[in-house]
Amino acid sequence: MNLRLIKRIAKQGQNRVLVIPKDLHAYLQAGDLVEIQIKKMPTEEEHQ
Repeated sequence: MNLRLIKRIAKQGQNRVLVIPKDLHAYLQAGDLVEIQIKKMPTEEEHQ
């Protein structure tokens, strides 16, 4: 299965985190190995 998610980075203490949507919990289990490619996308503020 290949998915494309566009997510906003969250902050948790000193860390930045990506939250996996609950709809994917049945497909992605703790300990699964996944490949993540990160591409920073412009925000609306950067367009102005």
